[in-house]
Amino acid sequence: MACEGEVVSYAGLNARANRLARWLAERGAGPEAFVAVDMPRGIDAVTALLGTLKSGAAYVPLDPDHPAERTAHILADAAPALHLTGLDELGLDGYSEDNLTDSERGGPLDARQPAYLLYTSGSTGRPKGAVIEHQALACYLAHARATYTAAAQSTLLHSPLAFDHTGTALWTPLTTGGTLHIGNLDEHTEHTPRPALLKATPSHLPLLNSLPDSASPTHTLILGGEPLHGHHLEHWRQRHPQVTIINAYGPTETTITATEHHLTPDQPTP
Repeated sequence: MACEGEVVSYAGLNARANRLARWLAERGAGPEAFVAVDMPRGIDAVTALLGTLKSGAAYVPLDPDHPAERTAHILADAAPALHLTGLDELGLDGYSEDNLTDSERGGPLDARQPAYLLYTSGSTGRPKGAVIEHQALACYLAHARATYTAAAQSTLLHSPLAFDHTGTALWTPLTTGGTLHIGNLDEHTEHTPRPALLKATPSHLPLLNSLPDSASPTHTLILGGEPLHGHHLEHWRQRHPQVTIINAYGPTETTITATEHHLTPDQPTP
């Protein structure tokens, strides 16, 4: 995993997450509990999400850029056992980096337990929480690993952690041994490593067309979250004819994606 010049290996990430998981478990995190992760996108935030899962708890991702009223509503509704806003002051160095045992978690893990709690945009009223169980996330990731094979190479994570489709760019590479690059799409330069896989919304297509080719993926572009119109896509495809396009759709409650359409390089844009 790489972000802003910092690089962390899988072993390093696992050790960090295990130390945090023990810290969380000592303070009430565990199966059926929730931990709010209120941190900017980055290595520490990913560590917090993974550490929460290792503790047995489910994470509730919050976006620091969202209005305070939305955050307050989510915290009141989710009632998390803990609210993480950073890791630097937790004193994690003294904790073991070995994998946790069931006794340390306060109970065994179960596929039917919550993995995360994600809130809708609230565009039609108050934000509503959707609990995604481990078995649902595991099934989705099994599909993602088999379908988005480019994730085993490299993926750019640029979307907020509280955004539903971020789960694809976050967990697919980390469960396939790929490299996860974390950064802003609009800060991509010709010197930034080019991802093999990118997930974005159709609204990002004009931005991608304005950026250097290195900002666009070499293998697979997944688009979702909004209607995709062929004439918007065609301009980008003319510049990147070798890339497979996947138009994905799914409400939050269905675990990221419920249906998708693939457009291979040899197929015309509808």
